[in-house]
Amino acid sequence: KGPDGKYIEDKSPKRSDALLKQLVDDFRVADYSSALLGMVGDQFYKEGDLGRARECFNRLLNFFPKSLFLDWAAVGLGDMAMKEAEPNYPDALKYYTMATEEFIGSKYGEALLGKARVQFYTAKLEESENSLKDILKDKSFPPEQKAEATWLMGEIKFQQKALPEAFNFFQRRVKSLVASSD
Repeated sequence: KGPDGKYIEDKSPKRSDALLKQLVDDFRVADYSSALLGMVGDQFYKEGDLGRARECFNRLLNFFPKSLFLDWAAVGLGDMAMKEAEPNYPDALKYYTMATEEFIGSKYGEALLGKARVQFYTAKLEESENSLKDILKDKSFPPEQKAEATWLMGEIKFQQKALPEAFNFFQRRVKSLVASSD
């Protein structure tokens, strides 16, 4: 913490970021291991290079069927299906479901939240609510995921005309934003 009592955030580039960038620049997708396909594909996705991200994720799914990083591919492909100009909800749901049922791993929380988002946008409110309850009752999920899950639960309750419950979820969301800004 700094002299003002707030946490100091290091915004300088990390050595790991430089090494990942070097991996991306110096090697071909065919050279990567399953772990690197997941991490590099995720990096391509974050940078907006969806073509190369899709290449990494598809290679991971097709060439490494027993990898521990298959959830990275499924979540990445699900996110890309949602990011299309016209979101491809059936494909997104397929990939998120794969990540939550077949390839359970470190991206489970992102997959569960993505699945709940798709269910919400396709008016499957009860299914979305069940997915979100899993996130809200588990203390191991990151605060950002819990905050989005809380907001989505408020939206679901609002659409179901359960206004007092919707208000409670929105109020929790606002309180979490105020607490995180301190």
